[in-house]
Amino acid sequence: MSHPSVPRRPRWTGDDPVRLFGLHPRTDSLLQMREVCTDFLIRAYPDGRVERSAHPVRMSRLAGADDGVHWLPNGQAVSLRRYHLPGGQEVCERVQAFEDGGVFLALTDENGRWLTESLWSAKERARALRPRRARRVPDQR
Repeated sequence: MSHPSVPRRPRWTGDDPVRLFGLHPRTDSLLQMREVCTDFLIRAYPDGRVERSAHPVRMSRLAGADDGVHWLPNGQAVSLRRYHLPGGQEVCERVQAFEDGGVFLALTDENGRWLTESLWSAKERARALRPRRARRVPDQR
């Protein structure tokens, strides 16, 4: 069965709200991550509620390439990346877990083995999925 091509942004497609937690922050030094901007999200609900949130966007300084698409059980797609480390090793993003509307990515080596420093523990995933109070974001008017 073929699937439509998925653009690089957004990292997932579909109508259901899925939260992409991405790679664990422990991978930042390995992938030489840096914060490049902040995405602001405003959700307006039919009942009049408004939620505002801000999410930092991190990108790697290393050479990377698209590494295909992972289709989730709910029919949404997540774009994955491959990175070339300075020592010549290649690591790839993979979906470690898809649970309770959250997608958690981790890294694998060339042989498909998980890099343990990139894995999310069950406790960390549960903490990330816990509802948070929305951070106040100033109106952009």
